[in-house]
Amino acid sequence: MPLSECVAVICTRNRPDDLQRTISSIASQSGAEELMVLIVDASDSPAQAHNATLSANYPSLHIRYLSYPGPPSLARQRNFAIDHAPPLAQILFILDDD
Repeated sequence: MPLSECVAVICTRNRPDDLQRTISSIASQSGAEELMVLIVDASDSPAQAHNATLSANYPSLHIRYLSYPGPPSLARQRNFAIDHAPPLAQILFILDDD
C-alpha cells in the first residue's frame, strides 16, 4: 500500500511521555516506514512544544503534527483527524497515546 493510504491517528492531550512511547513503539514495527502518523494535539503549551518536535526523533516515520484548535475532546479530535487525513487515506487506525 503506498504511503498515506494507511494512517495511524494519535489524539493526545498533556501526555508527552506517553505519546513518545507510542511513537517509539510504532517506529519499531515492521513496515512502519510505509505508515503516516497523524498526531492531533490538544495539549497545553509546554506539552505542545515538546510534541511538535517528535518527528525529528523518528526520521524513518512520516509524522504529521496538527495542533487541535478547539476545546479538548477526544471525539472532536478524532473527527478533526478524519477531516485532515490525506485524500488517498483508505485505512485509518485510531490509537490512544498511552
